[in-house]
Amino acid sequence: MASVRIPLTERQNQLLQFLRRKIQVDGFPPTMHEICAELSLKSTNGVSQMLQALEKKGYIKPRTKGASRGIQLLGQQPVQQAQAAVKNVVIIGEGTASEPLTAFLNPRGQLAVDTSYFTGEGQLFAAEVSDDGMSAEHILAGDLVICVKKDKPKVGSLVVAIYQESTLVRRLAGAGELHPASKGFQKVTFAVGDDSVAILGNVIGVVRKIR
Repeated sequence: MASVRIPLTERQNQLLQFLRRKIQVDGFPPTMHEICAELSLKSTNGVSQMLQALEKKGYIKPRTKGASRGIQLLGQQPVQQAQAAVKNVVIIGEGTASEPLTAFLNPRGQLAVDTSYFTGEGQLFAAEVSDDGMSAEHILAGDLVICVKKDKPKVGSLVVAIYQESTLVRRLAGAGELHPASKGFQKVTFAVGDDSVAILGNVIGVVRKIR
């Protein structure tokens, strides 16, 4: 059953909308003085009273008395928790299948990733897709794929691999087969232990720059 909230006064609604805008734009709530300036209030006592009203009516969670940076709108993730979930992961650089570690030792850069969106154990990294071999699965050349490092991914999983010094995203179709999803691209076959192909891990997400 959905909870019923008590309607707000016009001034209380102005405060609530200001809180929402500030958190959305800045990533954190406004100070007491910023609220005073926005609502043309002369003292922080008036702000405290309005915040207490929002708490009682179920629009914000209880906070430390007199504090505004700790404001959390109900239904939103705490700012501190959201920030803690964001991690910088390595965008791997050039490497070879015989020495795949070099791709991690010579990164192109880093990418900020909200790890709360991804589950499972393992080291996260990112890789730039080199071709359109998986365009039928909406993965294009130039995309950055978010991956979890794994030495032995399951058959059928989407993997990132180094082949002929290129970073490929393919479907692992068998113990020694990497299949594209799009026409015009050859499957890659290799023997177990062959150093012509190095599988780095599973693909679990895609980041695309709008061109």
